[in-house]
Amino acid sequence: MEEFNFPSVTLITVNFNGKRFLNNLFKSIEGLNYPKNKISTIMVDNGSTDGSQEFVGMSFPWVKTIRLEKNLGYAGGNNAGICAAESKYAALINNDCTVEKDWLLCLVKRAEELSQKKIKTGAISSKVLFYYSYMPVVIIVENGTVEISGINIEGYGKKNLECNNLPNPGDKNPSYNNMTSKADVLKSIKYLSGCSCAGTGSAGSGPLWQLSGYALTGFPVTDDVNDMAISMDIRHTSGSSVVNFYIKKLKENINSGKTPDLYNCD
Repeated sequence: MEEFNFPSVTLITVNFNGKRFLNNLFKSIEGLNYPKNKISTIMVDNGSTDGSQEFVGMSFPWVKTIRLEKNLGYAGGNNAGICAAESKYAALINNDCTVEKDWLLCLVKRAEELSQKKIKTGAISSKVLFYYSYMPVVIIVENGTVEISGINIEGYGKKNLECNNLPNPGDKNPSYNNMTSKADVLKSIKYLSGCSCAGTGSAGSGPLWQLSGYALTGFPVTDDVNDMAISMDIRHTSGSSVVNFYIKKLKENINSGKTPDLYNCD
């Protein structure tokens, strides 16, 4: 690592019943390209009831947990963490994020550069990307409107397992895998344009989306190794019942020159 006077930094994350995210977050913090003795990590827990505090205490004992008796929200939780910090800088990060190894180093270097130039700076932010890669799916309704509901994603990867239970206390090397749940994956679907929420479908089918003309959606690709299947219920509501599904496999098409798949259905 190049010569640099590393100032102390306190990483602060606010958590409320987010145990399923914490393994990924703290694992990524462990891999930061920054001296360990210059980093402190605080988790402010807003009164979680999902075992978050116990999980962190067992798996990441180097994380200091501030236990709040009630949920003070995002701002209140961060304020509590900042008040407890004893470092030059405080770095705020959401509990459902992960960081690149040079994330903190780049932020601190920029802050130090601005300080040396005597430019008053209150905060510095990094680029924030979606957690998943996305496969864009264009749904073209040739005439009329359709409604889609019951969207489901199956086989989204062995590494994406929901972990609801703490490991055996005697296990010296507990494995949590990626603690992404199926519910989190479904919530991560993006309805980018041409989609309007039309209410709630039948019991258990989730929200009802109305599409007409051209609609762009994005489905999370959670595992680059294992196949996944996307299914949905489509109901014709007016006009022609012909619907085109345009699956844009962008990377493959750029490299191979193949025409994107086009699916027609009634």
